[in-house]
Amino acid sequence: MKTQNIGFIGLGNIGFPMARRLLNYGFRLTAYDLDQRHRATLTNLGAIWANNLEILCKHVDTVITSLPGPAEVREVFESEKGLLKHLHDGQTWIEMSTNDKTLIRDIGMQLNCRGVSVLEAPVTGGVANVNLGKITLFVAGKESIYSRTLPIFQALAKEIIYLGELGNATVAKLLTNMIAFVHEAILAESLILGVKAGVNPHCLLNAIQKSYAGSFVANLDGPKILSGDYDSSFAIKLALKDMSLTLELAEQLSNPLLFGTLVTELLKKTQKQYGPDADTLMSYKIQEDEQNCALQKK
Repeated sequence: MKTQNIGFIGLGNIGFPMARRLLNYGFRLTAYDLDQRHRATLTNLGAIWANNLEILCKHVDTVITSLPGPAEVREVFESEKGLLKHLHDGQTWIEMSTNDKTLIRDIGMQLNCRGVSVLEAPVTGGVANVNLGKITLFVAGKESIYSRTLPIFQALAKEIIYLGELGNATVAKLLTNMIAFVHEAILAESLILGVKAGVNPHCLLNAIQKSYAGSFVANLDGPKILSGDYDSSFAIKLALKDMSLTLELAEQLSNPLLFGTLVTELLKKTQKQYGPDADTLMSYKIQEDEQNCALQKK
Protein backbone atom coordinates (compact mmCIF):
# COMPACT_ATOMS: atom_id res chain seq x y z
CA MET A 1 0.00 0.00 0.00
CA LYS A 2 2.78 2.47 0.77
CA THR A 3 3.97 2.36 -2.84
CA GLN A 4 0.64 3.39 -4.35
CA ASN A 5 0.32 6.66 -6.24
CA ILE A 6 -1.66 9.44 -4.59
CA GLY A 7 -2.88 12.63 -6.21
CA PHE A 8 -3.26 15.45 -3.67
CA ILE A 9 -5.37 18.52 -4.43
CA GLY A 10 -5.44 21.49 -2.05
CA LEU A 11 -2.24 22.49 -0.27
CA GLY A 12 -3.41 24.98 2.34
CA ASN A 13 -2.83 25.02 6.10
CA ILE A 14 -4.19 21.47 6.42
CA GLY A 15 -3.45 19.98 3.00
CA PHE A 16 0.22 20.90 2.73
CA PRO A 17 1.42 19.21 5.94
CA MET A 18 -0.69 16.14 5.13
CA ALA A 19 0.88 15.90 1.67
CA ARG A 20 4.33 16.27 3.20
CA ARG A 21 3.64 13.50 5.72
CA LEU A 22 2.52 11.13 2.97
CA LEU A 23 5.79 11.73 1.14
CA ASN A 24 7.75 11.13 4.33
CA TYR A 25 5.90 7.84 4.79
CA GLY A 26 6.99 6.62 1.36
CA PHE A 27 3.88 7.23 -0.73
CA ARG A 28 4.35 8.40 -4.30
CA LEU A 29 2.57 11.72 -4.62
CA THR A 30 1.42 14.01 -7.41
CA ALA A 31 0.33 17.44 -6.15
CA TYR A 32 -1.89 20.19 -7.54
CA ASP A 33 -2.99 23.60 -6.29
CA LEU A 34 -3.69 26.92 -7.98
CA ASP A 35 -1.39 28.44 -5.35
CA GLN A 36 2.11 27.12 -6.08
CA ARG A 37 3.90 28.40 -2.97
CA HIS A 38 4.58 24.85 -1.72
CA ARG A 39 5.62 23.47 -5.12
CA ALA A 40 9.38 23.60 -4.52
CA THR A 41 9.15 22.07 -1.05
CA LEU A 42 7.07 19.12 -2.21
CA THR A 43 9.02 18.45 -5.41
CA ASN A 44 12.27 18.53 -3.42
CA LEU A 45 10.75 15.78 -1.25
CA GLY A 46 10.01 13.70 -4.35
CA ALA A 47 6.51 14.80 -5.38
CA ILE A 48 5.47 15.37 -8.97
CA TRP A 49 3.69 18.66 -9.63
CA ALA A 50 0.71 18.44 -11.99
CA ASN A 51 -0.20 21.49 -14.05
CA ASN A 52 -3.85 20.44 -14.31
CA LEU A 53 -6.32 17.87 -12.97
CA GLU A 54 -6.25 15.75 -16.11
CA ILE A 55 -2.52 15.13 -15.74
CA LEU A 56 -2.91 14.42 -12.02
CA CYS A 57 -5.62 11.79 -12.58
CA LYS A 58 -3.74 9.92 -15.31
CA HIS A 59 -1.07 8.45 -13.08
CA VAL A 60 -2.58 7.95 -9.61
CA ASP A 61 -4.60 5.27 -7.81
CA THR A 62 -6.12 7.55 -5.16
CA VAL A 63 -7.09 11.22 -5.31
CA ILE A 64 -7.30 13.24 -2.08
CA THR A 65 -8.95 16.65 -1.93
CA SER A 66 -8.43 19.06 0.97
CA LEU A 67 -10.31 22.25 0.12
CA PRO A 68 -11.83 25.20 2.02
CA GLY A 69 -15.46 24.11 1.64
CA PRO A 70 -18.36 22.94 -0.56
CA ALA A 71 -18.03 25.74 -3.12
CA GLU A 72 -14.42 24.79 -3.84
CA VAL A 73 -15.25 21.07 -3.86
CA ARG A 74 -18.03 21.68 -6.38
CA GLU A 75 -15.72 23.78 -8.56
CA VAL A 76 -12.96 21.17 -8.56
CA PHE A 77 -15.42 18.46 -9.55
CA GLU A 78 -17.93 20.12 -11.83
CA SER A 79 -15.87 22.69 -13.73
CA GLU A 80 -15.16 22.16 -17.43
CA LYS A 81 -11.79 20.55 -16.64
CA GLY A 82 -12.77 19.10 -13.25
CA LEU A 83 -12.41 15.72 -11.61
CA LEU A 84 -15.76 14.37 -12.81
CA LYS A 85 -14.30 14.32 -16.32
CA HIS A 86 -11.02 12.69 -15.36
CA LEU A 87 -11.51 10.21 -12.49
CA HIS A 88 -11.95 6.73 -13.89
CA ASP A 89 -12.85 3.15 -13.06
CA GLY A 90 -10.67 1.59 -10.35
CA GLN A 91 -9.59 4.84 -8.72
CA THR A 92 -10.47 6.02 -5.21
CA TRP A 93 -11.43 9.53 -4.16
CA ILE A 94 -10.91 10.59 -0.52
CA GLU A 95 -12.57 13.94 0.30
CA MET A 96 -10.99 15.55 3.37
CA SER A 97 -12.62 19.01 3.31
CA THR A 98 -15.31 20.20 5.71
CA ASN A 99 -18.14 19.63 3.30
CA ASP A 100 -21.90 19.48 2.87
CA LYS A 101 -23.58 16.12 3.50
CA THR A 102 -25.82 16.36 0.43
CA LEU A 103 -22.96 17.38 -1.86
CA ILE A 104 -20.63 14.58 -0.78
CA ARG A 105 -23.38 12.00 -1.27
CA ASP A 106 -24.37 13.42 -4.66
CA ILE A 107 -20.82 13.42 -6.01
CA GLY A 108 -20.26 10.00 -4.45
CA MET A 109 -23.21 8.56 -6.36
CA GLN A 110 -21.96 10.04 -9.63
CA LEU A 111 -18.49 8.62 -9.11
CA ASN A 112 -19.75 5.20 -8.01
CA CYS A 113 -21.59 4.93 -11.34
CA ARG A 114 -18.21 5.33 -13.05
CA GLY A 115 -16.51 2.70 -10.91
CA VAL A 116 -14.73 5.19 -8.63
CA SER A 117 -14.64 4.33 -4.91
CA VAL A 118 -15.46 7.18 -2.52
CA LEU A 119 -14.63 7.98 1.10
CA GLU A 120 -14.85 11.17 3.15
CA ALA A 121 -12.33 11.85 5.90
CA PRO A 122 -12.60 15.37 7.36
CA VAL A 123 -9.83 16.45 9.71
CA THR A 124 -10.08 17.71 13.29
CA GLY A 125 -7.45 18.66 15.84
CA GLY A 126 -5.93 21.91 14.60
CA VAL A 127 -3.08 22.88 12.31
CA ALA A 128 -0.35 22.23 14.89
CA ASN A 129 -1.49 18.65 15.29
CA VAL A 130 -1.59 18.12 11.52
CA ASN A 131 2.13 18.83 11.42
CA LEU A 132 2.71 16.37 14.28
CA GLY A 133 0.51 13.63 12.87
CA LYS A 134 -1.74 13.87 15.92
CA ILE A 135 -5.00 14.79 14.21
CA THR A 136 -8.23 12.82 14.33
CA LEU A 137 -9.94 11.71 11.13
CA PHE A 138 -13.65 11.03 10.79
CA VAL A 139 -14.03 8.49 7.97
CA ALA A 140 -17.21 7.40 6.23
CA GLY A 141 -18.05 5.34 3.16
CA LYS A 142 -17.99 1.64 2.36
CA GLU A 143 -16.09 -0.24 5.06
CA SER A 144 -14.25 -2.38 2.51
CA ILE A 145 -12.81 0.76 0.89
CA TYR A 146 -11.93 2.15 4.32
CA SER A 147 -10.03 -1.03 5.19
CA ARG A 148 -8.15 -0.91 1.89
CA THR A 149 -7.04 2.70 2.36
CA LEU A 150 -6.34 2.54 6.09
CA PRO A 151 -2.52 2.87 5.70
CA ILE A 152 -3.03 6.32 4.19
CA PHE A 153 -5.02 7.44 7.22
CA GLN A 154 -2.55 5.85 9.62
CA ALA A 155 0.23 7.97 8.09
CA LEU A 156 -1.75 11.12 8.84
CA ALA A 157 -3.60 10.67 12.10
CA LYS A 158 -3.32 9.54 15.69
CA GLU A 159 -7.03 8.68 15.89
CA ILE A 160 -9.23 7.33 13.08
CA ILE A 161 -12.95 7.00 13.72
CA TYR A 162 -15.10 5.10 11.21
CA LEU A 163 -18.66 6.45 11.12
CA GLY A 164 -20.51 4.35 8.55
CA GLU A 165 -22.22 5.58 5.41
CA LEU A 166 -21.02 8.48 3.31
CA GLY A 167 -22.11 11.82 4.77
CA ASN A 168 -21.90 10.75 8.42
CA ALA A 169 -18.33 12.02 8.79
CA THR A 170 -19.35 15.43 7.49
CA VAL A 171 -22.11 15.62 10.09
CA ALA A 172 -19.68 14.66 12.87
CA LYS A 173 -17.16 17.28 11.72
CA LEU A 174 -19.75 20.06 11.61
CA LEU A 175 -21.05 19.19 15.08
CA THR A 176 -17.62 18.95 16.68
CA ASN A 177 -16.67 22.30 15.13
CA MET A 178 -19.81 23.87 16.56
CA ILE A 179 -18.98 22.49 20.01
CA ALA A 180 -15.44 23.89 19.72
CA PHE A 181 -16.71 27.36 18.77
CA VAL A 182 -19.13 27.33 21.71
CA HIS A 183 -16.28 26.25 24.00
CA GLU A 184 -14.18 29.16 22.76
CA ALA A 185 -16.97 31.63 23.46
CA ILE A 186 -17.72 30.41 26.98
CA LEU A 187 -14.03 30.11 27.86
CA ALA A 188 -13.53 33.76 26.93
CA GLU A 189 -16.59 34.80 28.96
CA SER A 190 -15.40 32.84 31.98
CA LEU A 191 -11.82 34.10 31.93
CA ILE A 192 -12.94 37.72 31.55
CA LEU A 193 -15.46 37.45 34.39
CA GLY A 194 -12.87 35.77 36.61
CA VAL A 195 -10.28 38.46 35.94
CA LYS A 196 -12.82 41.21 36.65
CA ALA A 197 -13.59 39.42 39.93
CA GLY A 198 -9.90 39.59 40.86
CA VAL A 199 -8.66 36.07 39.99
CA ASN A 200 -5.29 35.69 38.27
CA PRO A 201 -6.10 34.46 34.71
CA HIS A 202 -3.30 31.89 34.68
CA CYS A 203 -4.48 30.37 37.94
CA LEU A 204 -8.07 30.44 36.74
CA LEU A 205 -7.20 28.74 33.45
CA ASN A 206 -5.34 26.04 35.36
CA ALA A 207 -8.42 25.51 37.53
CA ILE A 208 -10.64 25.23 34.43
CA GLN A 209 -8.27 22.80 32.73
CA LYS A 210 -8.18 20.53 35.77
CA SER A 211 -11.92 20.65 36.40
CA TYR A 212 -15.04 19.01 35.00
CA ALA A 213 -15.10 21.93 32.55
CA GLY A 214 -11.68 21.01 31.15
CA SER A 215 -11.51 20.60 27.37
CA PHE A 216 -9.23 20.40 24.35
CA VAL A 217 -10.16 24.03 23.65
CA ALA A 218 -9.16 25.15 27.15
CA ASN A 219 -5.87 23.28 26.92
CA LEU A 220 -4.96 24.54 23.44
CA ASP A 221 -6.50 28.00 23.21
CA GLY A 222 -6.23 29.11 26.84
CA PRO A 223 -2.42 29.44 27.03
CA LYS A 224 -2.29 31.09 23.60
CA ILE A 225 -4.82 33.76 24.56
CA LEU A 226 -3.14 34.51 27.89
CA SER A 227 0.13 35.04 26.02
CA GLY A 228 -1.52 37.41 23.54
CA ASP A 229 -1.42 34.94 20.65
CA TYR A 230 -4.65 34.96 18.64
CA ASP A 231 -3.40 32.75 15.80
CA SER A 232 -4.78 29.26 15.31
CA SER A 233 -4.42 29.40 11.49
CA PHE A 234 -8.19 29.11 11.09
CA ALA A 235 -9.97 32.07 9.50
CA ILE A 236 -13.28 33.49 10.71
CA LYS A 237 -14.74 33.06 7.22
CA LEU A 238 -14.13 29.30 7.43
CA ALA A 239 -15.71 29.10 10.87
CA LEU A 240 -18.77 30.93 9.58
CA LYS A 241 -18.90 28.62 6.57
CA ASP A 242 -18.95 25.63 8.93
CA MET A 243 -21.63 27.17 11.12
CA SER A 244 -23.75 28.04 8.10
CA LEU A 245 -23.64 24.40 7.01
CA THR A 246 -24.50 23.27 10.54
CA LEU A 247 -27.46 25.64 10.82
CA GLU A 248 -28.70 24.52 7.39
CA LEU A 249 -28.57 20.91 8.53
CA ALA A 250 -30.48 21.80 11.69
CA GLU A 251 -33.11 23.64 9.67
CA GLN A 252 -33.55 20.68 7.33
CA LEU A 253 -34.21 18.47 10.37
CA SER A 254 -36.36 21.08 12.18
CA ASN A 255 -33.90 21.02 15.07
CA PRO A 256 -33.24 24.48 16.58
CA LEU A 257 -29.72 25.24 17.79
CA LEU A 258 -29.75 27.74 20.64
CA PHE A 259 -26.02 27.83 21.34
CA GLY A 260 -25.10 27.28 17.69
CA THR A 261 -27.09 30.36 16.74
CA LEU A 262 -25.55 32.45 19.52
CA VAL A 263 -21.98 31.53 18.64
CA THR A 264 -22.68 32.22 14.96
CA GLU A 265 -23.72 35.76 15.88
CA LEU A 266 -20.49 36.19 17.85
CA LEU A 267 -18.45 34.99 14.86
CA LYS A 268 -20.31 37.37 12.55
CA LYS A 269 -19.60 40.26 14.92
CA THR A 270 -15.92 39.26 15.01
CA GLN A 271 -15.74 39.11 11.23
CA LYS A 272 -17.37 42.53 10.92
CA GLN A 273 -14.84 43.97 13.38
CA TYR A 274 -11.65 42.30 12.14
CA GLY A 275 -12.42 41.05 8.63
CA PRO A 276 -13.04 37.58 7.10
CA ASP A 277 -9.36 36.58 7.11
CA ALA A 278 -8.91 37.30 10.82
CA ASP A 279 -8.33 34.25 12.98
CA THR A 280 -11.21 32.54 14.77
CA LEU A 281 -9.45 33.24 18.08
CA MET A 282 -10.19 36.93 17.59
CA SER A 283 -13.60 36.01 19.00
CA TYR A 284 -11.76 36.11 22.36
CA LYS A 285 -10.30 39.54 21.57
CA ILE A 286 -13.64 41.11 20.70
CA GLN A 287 -15.04 40.02 24.07
CA GLU A 288 -11.98 41.40 25.86
CA ASP A 289 -12.42 44.73 24.06
CA GLU A 290 -16.16 44.91 24.76
CA GLN A 291 -15.59 44.24 28.46
CA ASN A 292 -12.46 46.45 28.61
CA CYS A 293 -10.62 43.55 30.22
CA ALA A 294 -7.34 42.29 28.75
CA LEU A 295 -6.47 38.71 29.74
CA GLN A 296 -2.74 39.14 29.22
CA LYS A 297 -1.75 39.70 32.84
CA LYS A 298 1.43 38.46 34.46
